[in-house]
Amino acid sequence: MIAAPRWRVLADLLAGYEQELHGLVRAPHPDVLSRDVKAGERRADLFFRGPTDAAKLWTPLSELTPELGLQSRKELHVACLGRGAGAAIVGAFLHLASVGFRGRVHATILETDPGRSRDTAVCCNALSALPDSPALLARISGTPGSHPGLSQGGPSGRFKTERFDLVVLMDHSATDPVENTGKTTSSLILRIMEDVVKRTGFLVVIDRAEKSISRTLVAAGGELESEGHRIFAPVPFDPILAQLSRGHAFSFHSTPVPLTPYLQSVAGKARLDRHEVNYSYLSLSPSRRVLALPDFGPNGFPGRVMSFPKRVKNGFHYFVSCRVGMIVAFAPLMLPGEGGRARRLPFGTVVRIQERR
Repeated sequence: MIAAPRWRVLADLLAGYEQELHGLVRAPHPDVLSRDVKAGERRADLFFRGPTDAAKLWTPLSELTPELGLQSRKELHVACLGRGAGAAIVGAFLHLASVGFRGRVHATILETDPGRSRDTAVCCNALSALPDSPALLARISGTPGSHPGLSQGGPSGRFKTERFDLVVLMDHSATDPVENTGKTTSSLILRIMEDVVKRTGFLVVIDRAEKSISRTLVAAGGELESEGHRIFAPVPFDPILAQLSRGHAFSFHSTPVPLTPYLQSVAGKARLDRHEVNYSYLSLSPSRRVLALPDFGPNGFPGRVMSFPKRVKNGFHYFVSCRVGMIVAFAPLMLPGEGGRARRLPFGTVVRIQERR
């Protein structure tokens, strides 16, 4: 979960980004944009889906940020790939600004559609105008062969020599849904890991919260681990594999979105709930690191929420993935620090598990 103080910073940054974006391109009326959202128009990606989907990156990036060593860095090299590359650069940049990084962000964004390339350029201009934020130096490649660092050479289709500190592959399944199988996904991830990610860097794969896609990522992660690679997050990973191999269960995560009044209006008119975004993800590191979960000592052990809550007396039941497998855990109706308000835990929340006495 994202701590409340940084959550407020992210909310202010998203509102500032929207203001800059609307200053560059006139935003359609919420009535009009809500129809675009329902019809799947590209304009809806620029003004609505992009700003809200950006939040899908905030939890995965929060997990790996301590490993990036931002305090001692003056620059960070980022690559955004996949159908959601535009949303990925927005999410990554706002995250870096929220954690206080003020160096240079060298971003390479792969957009194969000319219209989306223009929209992404507008997004980058809006981000560059935000005060008290990193310096953004963006390159938008129209095709894989148009950028030397991401061009594919020869029949093997291997990427060339430029490597990045952070690579985000977002909504790959929407780019090529026919080929979106565990085998092809693991092959793509492996190629990016070996040819594009720095040895000290990370690859974050973000995709939709659908059973087939989630299981595809889990299958890909399992195949990569069987070949000696390590999943940095989400963890624990092995118990999730066992649970997802049967029945209707599948793994996804959720992050709240600090909706602006404009985004709230569009969502309401389109009859969409975007106060939370759901997604499947994997974070990988070539250096075989694994996310360090909190050490609660004798006071319990960590787990990760893997279900919606089931209301029971005085609280909720959740499926939680932990070191002993998938268990059912109880959480009280009122959580500490919530001001007496009932609150359910989002998918993916890391929690402390204690045995009842």
